[in-house]
Amino acid sequence: MNRRRFLMLAGAGAAGAAAAGAGLYTWRRNRSTPPLRSSSRNPDHPRLVLYYVPCTVPAWAINPFNKDIGFTPNLARFAEKSAVFMNNSVEIGASGISYASLFTGAHADQHGVFSQPEILQSPLPQISQVFANNGYDTFYFDAHAMAKFGMNYGAGSRHVADYLLTPGHWLFEMLLDKLSSDRNYRAFVMTSFTITHSVYPFQPTLRNRIQDYGLTPAYRVKDLPAERKAAGLSLEEVEQFHDIYQNSGRDALQLQWDFPSHVRELNFPPAKLEKYLSAITYLFKLNVARLDALFGKTVERISERGLMDESVIAFTADHGEIMHRDNAFFKFTHGNQQAPEVLRTPFLIYGPCAGVKPGLHQYVTRSVDAFPTLAGLCAQAMPDGAAPQGVDLSATLRGSAAPPDLEAFSHEVVPDPENYERLKEFKTLMKVHPPDGGADAMWASVRNPDHIVKFVKTDIGDPAPRLVAFHVPSDPEERRDIYDPADPVLSGMASRLEEYRKRLALAHSQWKRRRTQSLTDSQKTRKLKDMGYIK
Repeated sequence: MNRRRFLMLAGAGAAGAAAAGAGLYTWRRNRSTPPLRSSSRNPDHPRLVLYYVPCTVPAWAINPFNKDIGFTPNLARFAEKSAVFMNNSVEIGASGISYASLFTGAHADQHGVFSQPEILQSPLPQISQVFANNGYDTFYFDAHAMAKFGMNYGAGSRHVADYLLTPGHWLFEMLLDKLSSDRNYRAFVMTSFTITHSVYPFQPTLRNRIQDYGLTPAYRVKDLPAERKAAGLSLEEVEQFHDIYQNSGRDALQLQWDFPSHVRELNFPPAKLEKYLSAITYLFKLNVARLDALFGKTVERISERGLMDESVIAFTADHGEIMHRDNAFFKFTHGNQQAPEVLRTPFLIYGPCAGVKPGLHQYVTRSVDAFPTLAGLCAQAMPDGAAPQGVDLSATLRGSAAPPDLEAFSHEVVPDPENYERLKEFKTLMKVHPPDGGADAMWASVRNPDHIVKFVKTDIGDPAPRLVAFHVPSDPEERRDIYDPADPVLSGMASRLEEYRKRLALAHSQWKRRRTQSLTDSQKTRKLKDMGYIK
């Protein structure tokens, strides 16, 4: 279908469109394109809302969250015109659970996703439903295996595309055409995808079906010379170490979940081992740079259509990633240890048309706040029970309210015997998280601007998790435990953390009893292999 025919259909279908949410279209390659729905113009409503949520993006790898980073120039420029939340935390370092919180504004005790991959069965309204019910044409580019529309992620989306949102792609271009030609048209666009997840590729891959991610040559990132040379690496060495690291996925899993065994089996001299680890870190940074280029080009296309003044754009992530830190149990991964590099993610909102004032926000925010904040900025009517654990920050962003005093809670997954059977060869993982731990042993944490209190193990020989605390500004790598039960601030946080853990444990037990839908074993295995979680 050519673009002219598409726009004719779009105009013809608008007048007789039914209520928002009716008429689902799944867009795949070479599919006929459905008409896009017009809606009444409301000056309080931005015409384009983009909720851009990639996977595996730590704040430490993004400028302005880390001013030493020079390979994310597009995000750095975007941040100059945006509200930047410097201390944002996610629910968990597991994509399926984290995307559920980002889409529902709730944690697992309310959204009900305790493992991955899993069907999102909660009756809570999702952000896409709220925008659909308020007159937006809703799109979901669901390119992440743990957050598929078929598993009820992105409920309320009228148009579902099972591939990566890329600038220049016919679907995105047609959407921009419609926005440019129809002043009464409004669109809400949401993404889930990853190009930074382990195993970190040296060259762009076809994991998301589109090599080079639809970028023009000027935006394709093939190397980061400054980063590579600072690590003392040649391109030939990077390629050599990449081949060892990949090795059909086996060595990457061992690197993540049983680092001591991985080092022993490599048997590299110290200097070579250091280069190998530096090469893996370089590979991750290279893929973050590719993500930056992809996002930058996407925003550029919106700008070229003259739509930036009518858009609200939010950039965040489901979780971060830890590289090699000597006091961490697990390296080059996410999840299973409440690492600050994993829990702290970038969160930026651009929206002059919604009154968003650019600047840095140092107070604590949470992934559950993104949904109600976007709805608040876009004057969306929220149904009862929507985003029950999130806070609408829109008044603060407009300068009409003081910042909220929030605490961010996070947790780890309850050991899944089925998944553990696939990972039982990794001794460090089995020692740190024995498969019979149960929900009562669930690791969790709570942080305020200055402190984080955790219920975790800190040594591989610890028989059980215990309470520890760290001063966030002065001890970002959590090397000095300062927990003191006599300290009223820390003990108060510990008490609230215990309440949170009990609430999760109770909800988990109810979830196991009440779960009526689940993926088949073969479906779970395929999705886990697709993401590199198992061999």
